[in-house]
Amino acid sequence: MSHSRLIQSTRVVVAIISLSLVGCSSSEESGPKAYPVTGAVTQGGKPVEGASVVFVPYGGKGMPATALTDADGKYKLTTTKSGDGAVPGSYKVKVLKWDKAPVDTSKMVRNMTYEEEQKAYNPDAKPAAPPKNLLPKKYESENTSGLSHMVAESPSTFDIDLK
Repeated sequence: MSHSRLIQSTRVVVAIISLSLVGCSSSEESGPKAYPVTGAVTQGGKPVEGASVVFVPYGGKGMPATALTDADGKYKLTTTKSGDGAVPGSYKVKVLKWDKAPVDTSKMVRNMTYEEEQKAYNPDAKPAAPPKNLLPKKYESENTSGLSHMVAESPSTFDIDLK
């Protein structure tokens, strides 16, 4: 093979590898594009802090989006990246806020020996109460909340007033 043919063949191979790498490169987007959805959750005119807002796609097809409200009751939905929004489509919405008993870390014991575990075991101890939703029960399920929102290919706002 002549020197000029070798150079030409090398260029072709480099071009093919470059084109194949472009197809394999990771892009910023993985999956469908999400559009910003923001809003505020209020109850009795007051912001609801620490509520989980969940957008559930109609028909179960699609990607759900979630958010947690801040001290002002405001939220910003997330689908795959923090605050990216929701994929266009129709959603049913549910809102929950669970009470949480604080964990007393001073009473946590790790790496107990068998003997220590036997001493700590109390067969009469009552199990911890399950978490309780602090918001009206109807908002606990997307099927009973009466809340829905259509996400378009543009930013949107969906304020939620709990009654």
